[in-house]
Amino acid sequence: MSLIPRRSEGHPSRPQVRGPHVRRSDLWRAWLRSFFVQSSWNYERMLGLGFAMCIVPIARRLCPDAECRATLLKRHLEFFNAHPFFSGWAIGAVARLEEQALQERWPDDRPIRVLKKRLAGPLGSIGDRLFWKLWRPLASLVGVGLALVLGPVAVALFLVLYNGPVVYYRARAIFRGYRLGFDVVREMSLRRYAKQERWLAGLGLGFTGLVAVLGADYFGNGILVGLAAVLAFVLFRKQFSAASVVASGLLLALLAGALS
Repeated sequence: MSLIPRRSEGHPSRPQVRGPHVRRSDLWRAWLRSFFVQSSWNYERMLGLGFAMCIVPIARRLCPDAECRATLLKRHLEFFNAHPFFSGWAIGAVARLEEQALQERWPDDRPIRVLKKRLAGPLGSIGDRLFWKLWRPLASLVGVGLALVLGPVAVALFLVLYNGPVVYYRARAIFRGYRLGFDVVREMSLRRYAKQERWLAGLGLGFTGLVAVLGADYFGNGILVGLAAVLAFVLFRKQFSAASVVASGLLLALLAGALS
């Protein structure tokens, strides 16, 4: 299944307007650049400069002359902040709006600026909850379990495990954001991601128990490692961050190793 619909899909009721349009290759170039969206992070504009850098392929496609490209990119040098993995939603939606603005000859760029501002908060909040609070600690926990079983090769497996969904999600966000345009705002709801959060939290509990069992066998001290599993469960129930759960479990596991 393609990440981006054909030109005839998406908004069938909207009349087709002739003019420059974004191509798939442009979105893939924006996707590659999105991996460096934090490369120029600063306190003044946060991801602003990185966001403009991601939009460069779009500007080159839509603007035939340098003055047009400069105007387009200049408005994206303003303050913008979001979770780096979720910034693709804004990149794709902005690409769609910039395309519409040129095709339909919008009188000003206010709708584009307003959309970016409205997306910043949700993109940061949802991204932090899914990736920093849940996915990163879960992937780390799985990596520890793999290390107890497989040894050093677990490092490579952990990198693939953690980065695989990140690579996919960056692309999905850009292409779906482009398809939705203004409607991307509807996707930015915590309720839409509640199921994913529950799944990740449940997996975290399961792997905590599994790593505790593996640790008991590896370190030879089942009592302390068992306490690590109990502590992890209590912290999850009390809604502590997943990072706190993993850190506490690892500390007790290390203590078990030291005493064995």
